[in-house]
Amino acid sequence: MGRKLLMEIANLVTPTTLFAWHRKLIAQKYDGSARWKPGRPFTKKDVAVLVVRMAEENRDWGYRRIQGALSNLAHECARSTIADILRRHGIEPAPERNRRTRWTEFLKRDWALIVAADFFTTEVWTA
Repeated sequence: MGRKLLMEIANLVTPTTLFAWHRKLIAQKYDGSARWKPGRPFTKKDVAVLVVRMAEENRDWGYRRIQGALSNLAHECARSTIADILRRHGIEPAPERNRRTRWTEFLKRDWALIVAADFFTTEVWTA
């Protein structure tokens, strides 16, 4: 498009301004700042926190189960990435994790029910 045609079309800005904007956009495109850096991108911290939380709260969940739960929450994450996250946090894979609930975990999880059961009384009539 030439300057004469732009003068007829452009009412808000001058053709010089339009050409300056165009030059700036082209310069930004080829300046090399948007180059990909080598290596795989890092996993987001909130996803890593979520993986660790799922593994700690559900001791019998394996990598695939955690992966499925993450995809239900719209977080795509590979099985090997989940394994790396758990390894970095010192959490063993599901088969090696203790499947039995620890006493402290049981108390934390069911504290409200335990308290309610301790104070619940029933009158019984015996002959």
